Amino acid sequence: MFKKISSNQDKDVTVTSEIKKEFSKYFTVAEQKSTAFLTSHSKQVYIAMLVAIAFSLIMCFVVFSPSQRQKDKMPHYVRESGGVATNVSDGIGQTYKAGEKVFDLIKLREQVEQVLKKPKLTHQDTLFLEEAIKQFEIHQQKPKK
Repeated sequence: MFKKISSNQDKDVTVTSEIKKEFSKYFTVAEQKSTAFLTSHSKQVYIAMLVAIAFSLIMCFVVFSPSQRQKDKMPHYVRESGGVATNVSDGIGQTYKAGEKVFDLIKLREQVEQVLKKPKLTHQDTLFLEEAIKQFEIHQQKPKK
């Protein structure tokens, strides 16, 4: 059952080579006629290609664009995929804003610590500390959803 089968076929003979041998005269005639046609009517062929491109664009964006009724019948993962990029960019924006708030609070805390290290506070230091307390309270409040 597992015996190697040997064949005496020529390795140069393939299906494509046999097809080429059989139909090569038809292929050469078709190539000659198409070349002659394209050289004699090149301008018309070029215009026909442009018209075909314009026609396909019109068909693609105007005729075959899905209507609202078709969009309602689409699966949920197709309908909701448009908002994914918006959700990602909103999430990144919120993360960036939170990072800015944390950075601002760290800077404010360092300034407050420097003021509190002074042996004697001035009137401006007191006003600064009151403003810092207000800022801490604003940042401590939970954002409204």
